[in-house]
Amino acid sequence: MTRNQSKSNFIEQIRSDLSNTIDTILNHPYLYALEKKELSKVKLEMFVCEQYHIITNDKRNFAFTISKASSDVASKLFTDCLDVELNALGNLTIMAEELIIDKMKIEDYEQLAGCQAYTNYLTRLAVYGF
Repeated sequence: MTRNQSKSNFIEQIRSDLSNTIDTILNHPYLYALEKKELSKVKLEMFVCEQYHIITNDKRNFAFTISKASSDVASKLFTDCLDVELNALGNLTIMAEELIIDKMKIEDYEQLAGCQAYTNYLTRLAVYGF
């Protein structure tokens, strides 16, 4: 088996392993309700506020991780991740403006622990290592 075949098999295995997770996400009732325009403004505001705090925390984590990167490859990876977060924050800002959500309301929003679990884990990895 060549190295490219090995990489291909590895990627296919990951896709296979994640297929149930991907299906669960794509078929989640929240997305269905969003497509049907059945979500209340309150739920959309909650989404914007939670995502704002997740994105800003992830952005900070990636910037910190870039500063600690020991190779150009790692630095590039986390720079790309940071760029994605910056783009997401820009899109979220547009959504907040469309929903007429005040910036202070977003910043003062008390976050739900369950929504913040991943980003807090990412902080721990960024600060204390992998």
